[in-house]
Amino acid sequence: MKMKELLSLLILFPFIVTSCGTSQPPAPGSNPTVNIEIQQMGSETKEVGKEIVSQNNCGGTAELENVVEKSRAIEYVMEVQNGVSVNANGQVGFAGTDVELGTTVATQFGLSYGTSETVSRSIIVKAQAGTNMQHVIRHMEVWEIGQATVTVGGQQTIIPFSFRSNFAIELAESNQLPCPTGTTNGGSSDKQPLVPTLENTPETVTTGLRVGMDVQLYADKTDGKHPLKVNLDASSSFFIDASGTTFNCGVCNYTWYVYQGSKLLNKPERGGNGTFNYRFGNAGDYKVVVQVCRGQAETDCASDAEIITVR
Repeated sequence: MKMKELLSLLILFPFIVTSCGTSQPPAPGSNPTVNIEIQQMGSETKEVGKEIVSQNNCGGTAELENVVEKSRAIEYVMEVQNGVSVNANGQVGFAGTDVELGTTVATQFGLSYGTSETVSRSIIVKAQAGTNMQHVIRHMEVWEIGQATVTVGGQQTIIPFSFRSNFAIELAESNQLPCPTGTTNGGSSDKQPLVPTLENTPETVTTGLRVGMDVQLYADKTDGKHPLKVNLDASSSFFIDASGTTFNCGVCNYTWYVYQGSKLLNKPERGGNGTFNYRFGNAGDYKVVVQVCRGQAETDCASDAEIITVR
């Protein structure tokens, strides 16, 4: 072999060997194959606040039960580790492409990434007759823990994540305090207001000439898809005296209750303007009851209710 031809082969051979051992990056504009595998590893709660609830039953003769309800807007977003960052859309940058990690994780829990929803939770607190209780309620966000194995164009990495998915409350502790001076078991101090029940609250109040309170309750909607916000108004309620004279409610007191089945969902809300709104987060049939009182006599109070259907 001639010397000139031998030199040409020696130069060409290393180039061929080097080229065979190198993987080429995806060509600009190409769409590399993305594969995401999600492994769920449990959940954890993060405390976001505490609340003190007082329950004075010093003058009571029976156990007192109250429902404490709290709501919190939960945004379905995630946090990631392993040196990776996630943007507002739930995307992570890896191997030169945007990976839809947030959407994939949210789908695992039947949620939509980046959206938010007001979640309501309730808990029952109790005080025995003759006791003065103080309860500590913890407010917590629920985060799902897991890891994602992301493969893009042959490159693979493991990304640990935490995904905010829910809201919860729990009774952390209950402490009995001394009763105020002058209140004893069986006394009349700190009398608890009557809470209308589904059994003693009529669907409607009979109208017509009669002595007493006549409740006029209106809702801007009585059915719809969840989440459903309903505005209610009882401010046009009126009172009829023995002579048949009608008086506007004026300084009436209004107390609002929300039921699902026999369960009271809210802490009864009291106010003097006659309006109330509630956001129903889940599908089902609900009953909103308003008790309107003008004074202390039996005929000074009456109740009415609206049935709300949420699909």
